[in-house]
Amino acid sequence: MSVNLQNINVQNEGSVSLPVHFNLLKTDLTNGSSGSGHNFGSGYASFPPPNPKGKITVGKIFGFVVIILGVVLFSVTVYMLIRELSSEETAQKPAAAPVKKEEVPEGYVFVEGGTFLMGCTSEQGYDCWQDEYPAHEVTLSDFYISKYEVTQAQWDSIMPVNPSFYRGASLPVELISWYDAIEFCNKLSEKEGLKPAYSGTGTNITCNFYANGYRLPTEAEWEYAARGGRKSKNFKYSGSNNIDLIAWYAGNSGYRPHDVGTKLPNELGIYDMTGNVWEWCWDWKVGYSSRRQTNPIGGITGDQKALRGGSWFFAAQYARVSNRGDHWPVYGRNNLGFRLVRTKL
Repeated sequence: MSVNLQNINVQNEGSVSLPVHFNLLKTDLTNGSSGSGHNFGSGYASFPPPNPKGKITVGKIFGFVVIILGVVLFSVTVYMLIRELSSEETAQKPAAAPVKKEEVPEGYVFVEGGTFLMGCTSEQGYDCWQDEYPAHEVTLSDFYISKYEVTQAQWDSIMPVNPSFYRGASLPVELISWYDAIEFCNKLSEKEGLKPAYSGTGTNITCNFYANGYRLPTEAEWEYAARGGRKSKNFKYSGSNNIDLIAWYAGNSGYRPHDVGTKLPNELGIYDMTGNVWEWCWDWKVGYSSRRQTNPIGGITGDQKALRGGSWFFAAQYARVSNRGDHWPVYGRNNLGFRLVRTKL
């Protein structure tokens, strides 16, 4: 039996019927003629319906779900493995040493060392005196400086006699000589179990700047702290360009000293660096050099010791951060006191 398959309608119930065109040679489909074993009967062939392009089937959805679950399972496995390895490494590694906070003595401010321009700088305008020139570069190491000028209460706790003209526990001690201040520093150091900074007698006093005891600031340390150290905002006075905010001076003091710390502090939190009473420094006062210096300590010898800060008796011009005063070390004044520093070891 021969079948002509030139036009065959492919049909299947529930599926799309599409015409299929075959250009086939006549094939003898009789039993045993071709060995194919197929018998198309009435001339119609039934095939499975084709899957139109883009059609989503249940099988595809299931496949996607399997892939997603596989990716999630793999990611979780890798995460757990990394976490376990990290935990083992942390357990084997010694704990980092805690960062030690800077231990600042009570009543003091830590002054981080740095480099600054000492002397008459631009913010001082035309108020500078000749001894403030030339401005020169100075580099200082770390140190501590007291927030307040030494009060009469502090003085009385160490020394047998209070020489101050104006009396009051919170007033700055005054009418003390440079030598009186040196003696106080050493006695306070001894009382607190620290190594005294000063040795010698009379005019042969020497300072050990590597001792941990109390001492007077050098001129450079005083000016650097008054300017605000690394936090400096380049004010004319210590902490402000408005002197009335930060100082007791001739313009607002009523011509007498006032309790320490009653005006605003400077950038470092130090009070009365400008005004109230002048402050003794370590240095013999000498002229400036233009060369760069590191931790300068003033002249080897001289006639007068350096003073800084101005006072309740003097005009604003004398209270500027670069202004320099001087006085004979054997005498005191009722507008002259001091503050303390310690070397940071």
